[in-house]
Amino acid sequence: MKKYISLIFSCFMLLMLVSCAENPAFDIKGTWTSDVKLKSEMTSKDDPFVTVAYIYTSQKNEFIFNEDGTYPRSVVQNTDKVESLIDEFDEKELFDLYSKSNSSVVLKGEYSLKGKKLSLKTVTISFGEEEIPYSEYYRDVPALGPVEVKIPVELDSENKLNIQGIKFSKIDLDL
Repeated sequence: MKKYISLIFSCFMLLMLVSCAENPAFDIKGTWTSDVKLKSEMTSKDDPFVTVAYIYTSQKNEFIFNEDGTYPRSVVQNTDKVESLIDEFDEKELFDLYSKSNSSVVLKGEYSLKGKKLSLKTVTISFGEEEIPYSEYYRDVPALGPVEVKIPVELDSENKLNIQGIKFSKIDLDL
């Protein structure tokens, strides 16, 4: 009887170990897109804890991971709506102001994927036609993040690539 219990227990442990194993590496190469809706708060200049308006924007992200380990990432952001919470702000004026910040940016660089860690090294950034070294841009405007990052990524059950909470869908260009 002890042998049977021991055999069943061993099979159970083996099953647990196999089911806890990491998923095999996935192929990240190709075009991945994501549409994101954002809601930002505009706070009072007198009291940063008082929200005076909400700004709603949409953002389209696209990564193209090439065979040679390079990538371009494009980000297009548009202001969709402004909602004023106090009477002193005109929603149309705020919308016009924030619409001026609508932008399109392209980041280019090198990538590698080891297990579930994606390494991105941004080499250039462009707004329209002008392309400049990212290290120069980052020195003056560090808000977009450092030149080189390592971030966890995973492919979920719906085959969406999750990069820092943003889910990207793969585009099949062989249609």
